This record gives sequence, structure tokens and C-alpha cells, in this order.
Amino acid sequence: MKKNVLIQILVLLALVFANAGFAQTYMPEKVGTKITYVDKDAKGKIIQAFRYEITDVQKDEGKTTILFDIVWLKDNFKETGEVYKGRVWSADGYFHTDVRYALGSLASMVNVDSIKGHTIILPEHPSNGEKLDDCHITGSGISITNTNIAVTTGQSVTTDAGTFDCIRVDSEDSAQIIFVKVNVSSKQWWKLGVGAVKYESYNKKGKLTLNRELYSIE
Repeated sequence: MKKNVLIQILVLLALVFANAGFAQTYMPEKVGTKITYVDKDAKGKIIQAFRYEITDVQKDEGKTTILFDIVWLKDNFKETGEVYKGRVWSADGYFHTDVRYALGSLASMVNVDSIKGHTIILPEHPSNGEKLDDCHITGSGISITNTNIAVTTGQSVTTDAGTFDCIRVDSEDSAQIIFVKVNVSSKQWWKLGVGAVKYESYNKKGKLTLNRELYSIE
């Protein structure tokens, strides 16, 4: 169970790490937009869901900041009552996330104020084969690392929400919270103006451990 929670936090950090004169973002920029994601098992059955609800968009001196709620859902899409805050921004050609917001329910297990570092920083317009800098997040009771990060452009991905032209980001990810540690290889597909379209993680044996997809945009 604890390992499953760690995998979830790796995914959340990945999914939130991402107009003329302002930075482009890997998320919708319209307040009120709802973006729903689902987790599927090996047979394609939905086992869990959550959605982002854009609550505020701020543009100032070339920087775009987006605030949103993360609303956890049951497999029938009814709300569980768990709601967390998210914050991302684009500036100087790169897309960032506020790590402390992305921790969600794990925030109660660590000292949030002690957290330093960042998750993957995405270029707005990466080149095919571009290598990105390693990422490290540390704090009291938490350690997360992303290494061997590479971008592949020109990817077409189809989910329940439609077909999207994306970039793919591959990385080796590790997370440790308290005494539990998880190591996975991940693939993430992203589209400017939409966000994460698909996420897959694999264990050391190459077995798919999580398949998360964009389900709808409203």
C-alpha cells in the first residue's frame, strides 16, 4: 500500500510539473476548465480517477501562473471529498511546478517547509532527443529523483479525450518517503495548452505498474 502511494506521488509530480507576449503553458489557461484523468488496469478497466479544476490564471511580465484544485474521484467519478491545491508556472521558455502543492495527502507525512529542489522542468519548445537536467527533491522524510531525462517529439497519442500531437518525456524515477522506496521507469506524453495526455510507469522487470490517461477536458 505504501509503495502504491509513492507511485502516486511520482505521477502527481509528473503531471503538474507543466498568448502573445506571455509564456505558453502545458495546461489550459481558461478559468473553470476541468481536466479529468483515469488510472486503468491491464485490461483497460478504470480503477481510479481525479480531475484538475483551473481556479486562477495570472499573467505578469512574461510569466504565466496557473492555480488549480486537484479533486480525487471514485471509479464512478463521484467526488471522494479529497481536494488539494496545485500551482504551476511558465517563464523564460520553461514550465515549472510548485512541489509543495503536488504532495497532496503525503504532505501530512513530511515537513513541507523543509522541501527543496524541483521536479522535471519542461522546455516550451524542446528539440527531438533533447536531454534535460536531472531533478532532485529533498526534505525531512522525503527524497525524489528524476534522471536520464530525454524528450522525443512528434508523438501521436489517442485517449478517451481524443488524439493529440505530443512530446514524450522518458526518465528514471526514484522516491523515498520515511522508510519506503520505489524505483520506476516512466514515459509521459505532453501537449502545450492541454497538459499531460498519458503516463506509464514500469518496474525493474519492465512490467507496467501504472497507466494514467487524459479522460476528458471540459
